[in-house]
Amino acid sequence: MRVVLLICAVLASFVGVRPSDAQTARDYWILGTINNASGSPASVTMVDVARITTTGGVRSAYVETFYSPEQRNGLRRLSAITELDCSGRRLRTLTINAFYSGSSSPSTVPGDGNWGAIRPNTAGEATWNFVCSSNQQRAANPVLFHLGNNEPQGAADLLFGR
Repeated sequence: MRVVLLICAVLASFVGVRPSDAQTARDYWILGTINNASGSPASVTMVDVARITTTGGVRSAYVETFYSPEQRNGLRRLSAITELDCSGRRLRTLTINAFYSGSSSPSTVPGDGNWGAIRPNTAGEATWNFVCSSNQQRAANPVLFHLGNNEPQGAADLLFGR
């Protein structure tokens, strides 16, 4: 966890932004990284707050996960439209776009549309906690880092040392 916080602190200081309630056309927040066995970041997940919408008790979010070159087997990033049931503590993925090295367009895969329970200590739980919280709660959380409208791919490249 300390490695994740240190890496995120470096990223936040590099891009020169701090948490705020201001939303821009793109408003990315780093939710965290998943490390490989050696402790190096394997993937980083981000959510664009500007694209969170609410219909009834369900929130829809644009979620991006970037993969390190060692982990991805050609996969650079996934972007997904995910729905989160905040009161029912469950989620489902509607659409997934997979971006591979050497390809200029994504492979689009429909999500299965089935609701699933939030599993503890997963990217799904981090996404649910983030999307189902308020802007004030997000800004007050010391574990989250706000990229604002900075390019998320550039932050991922910095994290993975590219």
